[in-house]
Amino acid sequence: MISAEIQKVMNDAIAVLRAQGAIVDDPADIPDAQELNNVGTCVVSPPFPATCSTVLAYGFKRDLNAYLADFGPGIAADGKTVVSSLADVIAFNNAFVAGGEKVGLKYGQDILLAAQALDTRAGSSDTARYHADRTRDLDLARTKGLDVMYQTYDAVLFPANRGAAIAARAGYPSIVVPGGFIANPAVPPPPLTPPTPFPAGFNAEPAPYGVTFSGPPFSESRLIGYAYAFEQATRVREPPTSAPSLPSDVVE
Repeated sequence: MISAEIQKVMNDAIAVLRAQGAIVDDPADIPDAQELNNVGTCVVSPPFPATCSTVLAYGFKRDLNAYLADFGPGIAADGKTVVSSLADVIAFNNAFVAGGEKVGLKYGQDILLAAQALDTRAGSSDTARYHADRTRDLDLARTKGLDVMYQTYDAVLFPANRGAAIAARAGYPSIVVPGGFIANPAVPPPPLTPPTPFPAGFNAEPAPYGVTFSGPPFSESRLIGYAYAFEQATRVREPPTSAPSLPSDVVE
């Protein structure tokens, strides 16, 4: 479900696309959308429920450790701590304090902790779970989901980045561009934890809200074209007044 504000942003976006000559079917539901919604991403410490996918967390630990092993140990922001594994990153975040604040934990590290808890060695139960989850992800997001859509459509439009996760699971490209503005919520949405309200009396400006164009494999050039045409027709982005663009940054 989406709010009336978000619905208006999407309706306005669809109206712009149609005005530019696009043929838009609305709604255009992914056949197995409910199944996809029932399988989230494992972002909390184990034991992981069967209804979440360990692919992101498992791959993050496996690939970050492999990168650091190949690249060589790095030096953390304090200029002295050696970082050679995900465990080192977590330890640094826990220990790094500046001005009395654990600056490395401003947004938490739930995904890092979930990833570190997984055993990525060959033959482990976590590795078997990863392969099973990856197979399920591809079946739901690709075979039963987006592949069916792309038999009919050149691209699919999603609110904000809600469809980006589906495309990512399928291994398909997507691009997010400014779509409009909605009221800035007093509490950040998940997965930000813990939710922190704005200070009393703080008048939050409207929040930018994007739209996602997603397409089949190797459609990046077309998606960029769709997104650019949409941006040129809407021009809803408002540059931040606190950091004005340099003359060399302006793109007509």
